Amino acid sequence: MQFDQGSEKQQTEEEKQQQQKKAQEEAEERRRALLSQILESDARERLNRIALVRPERARGVEDYLIKLAQGGKLQGKVDEKQLIKMLENVGGGSSSTKVKYQRKKSAFDEDDDDIIDDDEGDDEEDDFFK
Repeated sequence: MQFDQGSEKQQTEEEKQQQQKKAQEEAEERRRALLSQILESDARERLNRIALVRPERARGVEDYLIKLAQGGKLQGKVDEKQLIKMLENVGGGSSSTKVKYQRKKSAFDEDDDDIIDDDEGDDEEDDFFK
């Protein structure tokens, strides 16, 4: 009997997980359908390319567009130029990422040559050894 109760619990948990997954997939499908109604094809392509690189930013813009559409603040479909303006406004403009390269010094680095060639203008040490 205990085995049957344990397997029933496991089945109900699996069913709950499957139902949740199905609900998420349906919500995502509704989201895509709504975005296809809001965006023109060129704007949708641009947003998809952004999603490849910065998924969190694309998701934020999608949320913003859906919110505007549900509030009735969008007039017609959003084209690529309008999407670019929204991206600049939502994302704070062109936020550039800086990359700083820090090289490891090797045994034959130019900085080490300065130490060896330093005795050219040093006459005091030369007088000491004479």
